[in-house]
Amino acid sequence: MDINDRLLGAVMQSDSTAVRACLATGACINARDVDGWTALHYAAGLADTSMAALLLAEGGDIGTRDKYGMTPLHIAALSGSEQMVGLLLDAGSAPDERDLYGVTALSLAAGHGADGAVRLLLAAGSDVNITDDLGYSAMHWAASNRKTEVMRALLQAGAALHKQDNDGATPLHLAVFAGHADVASLLIAAGASTDAVDCEGRTPLHVAAQEGRGFLVTMLLAAGAGRDLRDRHGDTPGNLAQAQHHATVVRLLSESGGPQAHAAEPPSTARTLNAGARRDRPGAGKY
Repeated sequence: MDINDRLLGAVMQSDSTAVRACLATGACINARDVDGWTALHYAAGLADTSMAALLLAEGGDIGTRDKYGMTPLHIAALSGSEQMVGLLLDAGSAPDERDLYGVTALSLAAGHGADGAVRLLLAAGSDVNITDDLGYSAMHWAASNRKTEVMRALLQAGAALHKQDNDGATPLHLAVFAGHADVASLLIAAGASTDAVDCEGRTPLHVAAQEGRGFLVTMLLAAGAGRDLRDRHGDTPGNLAQAQHHATVVRLLSESGGPQAHAAEPPSTARTLNAGARRDRPGAGKY
């Protein structure tokens, strides 16, 4: 076995004696495997702070990127280890380095619910509102993955509630689409707009109605969401609920308050066809 492969194997086994032996016999501390991972990437992924400290002392490079552009700090954020994130930040890792998709360690930690790591990254100067190539901020990641403690930390740091991704979706749109009532409640209480529109002109109420989420429909209506707003295809939330045969939601939208006629209208043909197209696009699983 190649000496560099033995080094990586020793790191994965948390064998510091073997690591030192490999380095003493010529192993390259920053050698990369086929995926671009160095020994420090592996230590970060395993949340092995003792090993990482050894590698850093021996010259491990905090800035080396794997084939996806991820540094050891990205990997530490994915592991959710507050201690590892702290160690790498103390060693000089830049908190807002982006991978090939524009994703930062903050967004990865937020999406995985690592609130301790999130707080460390924010304290180190990470931009709470930085977005990736899909337009997702850390709040989008946290909201879509139901990480309410992380969301509270982001709110304390000044996270924007109305920031829109490339499809125009706010964190509230994503929470409603995913059916996360507790997340939606937190966002609404913090001041998120219930009538923000995405690129299709859909409000969170449109999304809740189309997905048949009665409890969220009730929540949004109680928060003042407009039941008669139309999307860019001319459809109200009631139209979309009827098209999906969500009888309970149609009834909720037709009850007291506001005109009744719109809920009984058929959805526009253009809107019905477009719904299928949107679900097939990259990233449609999140919104």
